[in-house]
Amino acid sequence: MQLKTRLSIVSILLAVVPLLIACFAIGLIAYQEGEAAVSKEVKNNLVSRRNAMQNQVERYFETMQAQATTLAHSTMVIDAAESFNVAFSEVLPASESELQALERYYQAQFQPVLTEKSPQQREEATRLFNQLSDRAKSLQAKYIADNPNPLGSKDQLLMAQNNTLYDEVHGRYHKALRDFQSQFGFYDIFIVSPEGKVVYSVFKEVDFATSLTQGPFRDSGLARAYQVASQQSSRQGNFIDFAPYLPSYNAAAGFISSAIVDEGKLLGVLVFQLPIDEINKMLTFSGQWKAQGLGESGEIYIVNQSRQLLTNSRFFVEDKAQFLAVLRAHNVSTQTISQIEQQDTTVGILEVDSPGTRAALNGKSGVAIFDDYRSIAVASAYAPLNIEGLNWAIISEVDYAEAFAMISALKLSIVQSALVFVLIAGVVATLIGIFIATRITQPILAASNAIRDIADNNDFRLRAPAKGDAEIRELSESVNRLVGRLQGNFGDMLGSAHTLKEMSIVLSKRMGALINAVNQQSLDCEQSATAGAQMQQAVQEVANSALKTSEQTQQVNSLTDNTNDLVAQCAMISQQLATEMDSVGEMMEILSNQSAKIGSVLDVIQSVAEQTNLLALNAAIEAARAGEAGRGFAVVADEVRGLAIRTQQATGEIEDMIKRLQSGVEKAQGRVKQSQSQSVSNADTSEQAKASLGDVTEAIAQIAAMNTQVAAASKQQSDAVLQISQSISAISEEASNNLSCGREIDERAAQLEQLAVELDGILTHYRV
Repeated sequence: MQLKTRLSIVSILLAVVPLLIACFAIGLIAYQEGEAAVSKEVKNNLVSRRNAMQNQVERYFETMQAQATTLAHSTMVIDAAESFNVAFSEVLPASESELQALERYYQAQFQPVLTEKSPQQREEATRLFNQLSDRAKSLQAKYIADNPNPLGSKDQLLMAQNNTLYDEVHGRYHKALRDFQSQFGFYDIFIVSPEGKVVYSVFKEVDFATSLTQGPFRDSGLARAYQVASQQSSRQGNFIDFAPYLPSYNAAAGFISSAIVDEGKLLGVLVFQLPIDEINKMLTFSGQWKAQGLGESGEIYIVNQSRQLLTNSRFFVEDKAQFLAVLRAHNVSTQTISQIEQQDTTVGILEVDSPGTRAALNGKSGVAIFDDYRSIAVASAYAPLNIEGLNWAIISEVDYAEAFAMISALKLSIVQSALVFVLIAGVVATLIGIFIATRITQPILAASNAIRDIADNNDFRLRAPAKGDAEIRELSESVNRLVGRLQGNFGDMLGSAHTLKEMSIVLSKRMGALINAVNQQSLDCEQSATAGAQMQQAVQEVANSALKTSEQTQQVNSLTDNTNDLVAQCAMISQQLATEMDSVGEMMEILSNQSAKIGSVLDVIQSVAEQTNLLALNAAIEAARAGEAGRGFAVVADEVRGLAIRTQQATGEIEDMIKRLQSGVEKAQGRVKQSQSQSVSNADTSEQAKASLGDVTEAIAQIAAMNTQVAAASKQQSDAVLQISQSISAISEEASNNLSCGREIDERAAQLEQLAVELDGILTHYRV
């Protein structure tokens, strides 16, 4: 990565990283404070809505309780109770046609609706009809079966026009009671006799005229309302919790009852069937949740002691299919889902078992987050309802995701703001970083380009520009000093390379001459060795002749008879000996001359060795000056110098041996001359012996002595010649070694010359 890029990145990081840390810290604090504020706002909103609805519901029930108590105390209701009780007791049994009409009503109108709402109760109409008393059948036939108004509107019939006391009483009070029911939104109003007979009902459902102590609805909520009120001396209204009520097609029904008392006498019980629809409208805001500020998922609902909803779920109202699918997905019982689907309501059917409902039904209030009846996280404010006789709870909830959507929005806003700041800071830091990096790197790039030009062009005359900050200028100056030193060093190396090249050429030529001289020396040594061998052979022959002469002399001494022959032979032998002595003298002269030649050759070798030593020394000095490039040449120079020293030593040894050989040859020449003289003398003596046998003995003795001397001299000469031959062989071997070393030195000299040429070629590329 380039320095400019790194500096730019560092500048960006120096600006962005602290900003990121600051943004993170500030964002975290803002998020936490925002979350706390939103949580507080959500809590306050839920609690305020819960409290507002709680107060509204409690006041509503207080109002209904007051209405029930007030109406039960009214003269009209007291009179109505007395009148209905009397009229009910005088009701006659129904005719056969009325019974048939009533049974048809149960089977054709009531049962289909009940079956639609509760499919499991397909035979309920027959059971109910069979449990009706005669008075109940009679009144239901007249006010329900024969009522021309449709199902659900039976309250429109004011009088049955059957000229009975009951019809008269009904016509007198029905309108006022129906108006009261309609005005205050009650589902139905009942007057129950002290004996438990439902002597009056506004809506005339199948509970009308039945007995709440022995009839089919003796275990219903209406029966409990009657029982509670009839057993209390107080006229205060009593609430009965909502539960499925068969006469209302198993819809949830709750009741409030108050005793009708006149002068301490119980005349009956006034019962209001609570308006579940009105309560549902109140808590569902008639479906206008958004308009009431509850957003997309907020709702307020009531559960009874059994934790059953007493209001419709918002999600059921807004999307029934989706709501039922959610219930199925969360393993709600099939029966519950079927009831909700068939009755088209969640009231009194769907159980809400959550931490909030459990706590509220235990008398606790609070705010918490938990999964609701849809298994979706909600923020919930719960509290118990303060309604006498009822253990209810009110719950105000909103989906957690919606309630804390502001947190998500705040988080997004913080992140976006941080990203904007970081982006701006990054852009500014990038521009500043590029500016700073450019300002810093331009002088460096200039120096780098100058150095690259020096490297590419091998031109040490170039220099890096010294500009920019002090550190950069110092760097450029240091580079220039280095280049200057390299320029001087390369100049010296170039001169040394030229010198080394010239010296290597001279050395190579001289080594060629040395090899030729050594080769000639080897040839001369071979010739000397051959001559030595021949001289040794001649000396051996002289020795053999001397031995033969000695033997013959002894034979002369023993064989006097053959003196003349021996003298003649001796003369002949002496003549031959003289001839051979002449040959030996000539050979010794030749040997002396060859020894002198060998000395001359050795002088040449000595001179060459000295010159080689001097050249090797100079080469070593030049190689040392060449440094690393001359290291290999220094090794070769050392080897050449060692070889020259060994050559000098061997030449000295050969020179000593030649001198000894020459000394021996001179002695041998003297002996040969002496022997030659003796041979001549022997010849003369032999001639004289021919003349005088008298001197034979003396001559033989002299000859024997001379032969002994000749044999000894021949032996010495043979030994000397052998030594000369051995020395010459050693000289020849050393000459061969010198030739091999010379050839090796010549090869190394050729390599040195090649290296010198290459080094000179390399250095000539540099401009100094």
